[in-house]
Amino acid sequence: MLPFATCLAAQEEPAAAERQRLFDEAAKRLGTVGYEVPASVKSESRTGKQVIADFEAQQDALMPRHAFALQHALFAALGLPAGDDVDEFREQTVASMARGLSAYYDPLRKVFVMLPTMTRDVAEALGGGAGPLVTHELVHAHQDARDGGLVGYFGGPDGTLDRVLARRVVIEGEAELMAVIAMAGEEKGVEGLRSALDFGVLDQMFAGETTGMLYDAGRRLALARYEAGGLDAVRGLWTVPPASGEQALHATKYGADAPAAVTVPQVGGLTAARETTLGELMTLNLLRLIGVPRLQASLAAAGWDGDLLVAFDRGDDRDVALVWRSLWDRDEDAADFAARLRQRGRGVVEVEARMVDWVFAADAELQRSVSAACGGSRAVPDPVEDDAVGTAAVEAALRARMAQTSSDGEVWRHDAVGLTVPIPDGWEVKEVNGVEMLIDPVTGRTGFALNANVMKVARGPITDLHMLLDVNQKQMEQMNLTVDRFEVVERDGVEVLEGEYHGKIGRMASMHFLLLGYLRGEQQVFVTVTSSDKLWEKHEGELRELVAGIRIAKE
Repeated sequence: MLPFATCLAAQEEPAAAERQRLFDEAAKRLGTVGYEVPASVKSESRTGKQVIADFEAQQDALMPRHAFALQHALFAALGLPAGDDVDEFREQTVASMARGLSAYYDPLRKVFVMLPTMTRDVAEALGGGAGPLVTHELVHAHQDARDGGLVGYFGGPDGTLDRVLARRVVIEGEAELMAVIAMAGEEKGVEGLRSALDFGVLDQMFAGETTGMLYDAGRRLALARYEAGGLDAVRGLWTVPPASGEQALHATKYGADAPAAVTVPQVGGLTAARETTLGELMTLNLLRLIGVPRLQASLAAAGWDGDLLVAFDRGDDRDVALVWRSLWDRDEDAADFAARLRQRGRGVVEVEARMVDWVFAADAELQRSVSAACGGSRAVPDPVEDDAVGTAAVEAALRARMAQTSSDGEVWRHDAVGLTVPIPDGWEVKEVNGVEMLIDPVTGRTGFALNANVMKVARGPITDLHMLLDVNQKQMEQMNLTVDRFEVVERDGVEVLEGEYHGKIGRMASMHFLLLGYLRGEQQVFVTVTSSDKLWEKHEGELRELVAGIRIAKE
């Protein structure tokens, strides 16, 4: 989906005067860094029905032809929630998108909108106010004033899903970077965004894993281009955009790993009615949706070299078969991806060298005949050595990340930062929206699961734990949370920050938090244990024991 919008949502709609003040201030800041907002762009309020209408119109203008029909068919074939038909699939997706946003820029009506949805106060607390949110969206207004505008940039009906997702990464990354530069200046803004990279988990937790992935990839791509050639290189992504989602997702592949052209054969008696290229980003998303763990899914999607999804009918506009043919950089990449699809147990998966065919039809005989037709047309091109080398480097980095954490049922280890977290009886390490957490599944049945998470971010300007204490205490105050205790103590010869605070974040239930933080090399490391107030009284002892059992190795 394509909302030009900040991920986190809002508690209450600002008054018109306040909304205009925020708009004017953000536009002025952007003007000082060369990102003028056209005078024709206005700020306005919209009702829920009007927001849905805006998003519906955006899908028609910006999404590829047949995008919803193909996604609905693919989701249904893989056994994923898809609604009864294409219209219901689209309606549910648009409505879900509208519920999760706090603001958006509409490139069709040329307006900026702030929404009265539930958790914008969380976004404002984390960002120190509404300024970053508004500034980010007005960068999109500036982008829309460029040659071709946003509609032209995305390609409209003639584009592909791969093109849409790759360019979404570009515009969000530029908006994130320029918003912080406009707010804090170039040097501090760039350093701040670099320090915040690992906070992408917040996007995933609040806005969903797919949106979080797009924003995270955008930040990384924008920073990589900035380091390569400053702001001109970032802006250059508009005129020379990534050729694929693969290039957008892996900055080291930008301009260096061109996607291969993929064709699907004609099938006797059937018509190839709809087609698109999904790309690595959509492939990764689908692997996650069918249950492959985040890092393993990233490994399986890495090495993508091109694909084509085709829906066949009998001339009646009713899909009877799907073929998804993909090409990979190396034979082992194709084998890994095919193995993940086979685990789903849907359709037929065939592999030949670097090529994978997935064929699905509700009729078993038709499925066999389509698969046979595909089998007779697998002309696999020779591999590109440089592409294979680039993929090997990407996968080596992913495996290194996988090796940094492990659990054996008794302890959860984060070896890179010398951290060991005890696993209480009945608790388990589990992915939630792509974020690995330690949770109590029994309490989860009540509507809230006791949990512990580990976050590692760049150290940035933090010089010592006393400065870390001050920064965190101020953030708690900004979020209107009550600080019970924040102090620097020594634990097993290691200086750590211990904290305890409670309160409500937006309209969420009141929570109680225990925090342990420390500095390790160039990183800040935080372990946060969270309980609802309702569970705190019963489980306080258990949670304090968990924190007391945390061990940090000396450097």
